[in-house]
Amino acid sequence: MDDKIVLYEIGANIRKKRIELGWTQTDLGIAAGGMGVGRISEIENGLRDLHTVTLVTIIWALGAEPGEIIPYTQKDK
Repeated sequence: MDDKIVLYEIGANIRKKRIELGWTQTDLGIAAGGMGVGRISEIENGLRDLHTVTLVTIIWALGAEPGEIIPYTQKDK
């Protein structure tokens, strides 16, 4: 799977979960330890690669399961 597709899917899943919670990007940034809105926006739009710690911090902040955020199936081989 192309890296850009993976980043886009992770970002879209983060956005979906954030919206389900009724949170703004500011709310998520605060819950994830003080990330700025610009950084959250870049992540949600698949424009920023994430360090593992950042990804885990966001997953924890959202109260999500990893499988809700990380795509596990390969679409292209």
